Amino acid sequence: MTKKISGSHQALKDEYDELLLKMALSNFAAVDGEQLEAENRVLKEDPFFQPSKSVSRDFEKRIKRGIFLCRIFSFFNIVSVLKAALGLSICLISILLSIVSVKAVRVLFLNLLVTRPQPSHSTSDSFLLSKDGGINLPEADGLVDAVQFIVVSF
Repeated sequence: MTKKISGSHQALKDEYDELLLKMALSNFAAVDGEQLEAENRVLKEDPFFQPSKSVSRDFEKRIKRGIFLCRIFSFFNIVSVLKAALGLSICLISILLSIVSVKAVRVLFLNLLVTRPQPSHSTSDSFLLSKDGGINLPEADGLVDAVQFIVVSF
């Protein structure tokens, strides 16, 4: 007598077979892993498979040199970024200062040239400032005339 296995029974049997196969493979992997770990312990203790002292030293030197070079390159990378930021900020400040100061310097220079200093023999604290807001300079008519000529020619 043969009994027909229904669809749900067949699915359960297939699932059981798959789980049984997975359990067998897992058990085999565990046993094989234990054997490999034992073999690894034996090889670690065997001096034939250990590197010599000189090879170990050379390897440590290479690793230390590589770490040192990585640190140097990362330091220079940080320094180059800081240099770029510093250069950019200096350029920005100089541009802003030139924009702000061009007009102020021009006005002060023209005020200096327009205002003729009067000879003053007083010893007050405002030696360089005149009463009309200009700047008092010692008498140098030739110098003032030359500067006025230069300004007028612009």
